[in-house]
Amino acid sequence: MIIIFYALTGLLSLPMAEETAPNKGTLTISIRNIRKLRGSIDMTLYDMNRKKPFAYIHKKVPVAGPIINIKLNNVPYGEYAVILFHDRNGNSRIDYRVFPLPGPIEGIGVSNNVSGLFGPPRLKDAAFRFNRDDLSLNIYMDY
Repeated sequence: MIIIFYALTGLLSLPMAEETAPNKGTLTISIRNIRKLRGSIDMTLYDMNRKKPFAYIHKKVPVAGPIINIKLNNVPYGEYAVILFHDRNGNSRIDYRVFPLPGPIEGIGVSNNVSGLFGPPRLKDAAFRFNRDDLSLNIYMDY
């Protein structure tokens, strides 16, 4: 009788499957102001929910027009940041110029469309909250 009691109370204390399943949604990233229609866009979605942000999703999408939409399905709710760049020559890195003013040759885009004063923007400034079924972001490339 005691074993049955403990078994029943143990089953009642277990959370239901719906409560433990994380909420997920669709994140659509619209990349605008693409200047040269060649190369690809390298996009990284950073998960900001931990002490140290880490690259959660990385995608490389060919440039097909001045506006590109990237749709990410089944993204868990949380805090994220997006950083992307226009890799025009396919070398998978951001190319820089030295003269006349130092800076990137290829376009860079960041969620919240933030920019850094002397260098890249801080990742925490680019962070946004994803907490609904469908969210669309507009990111403008900066050359």
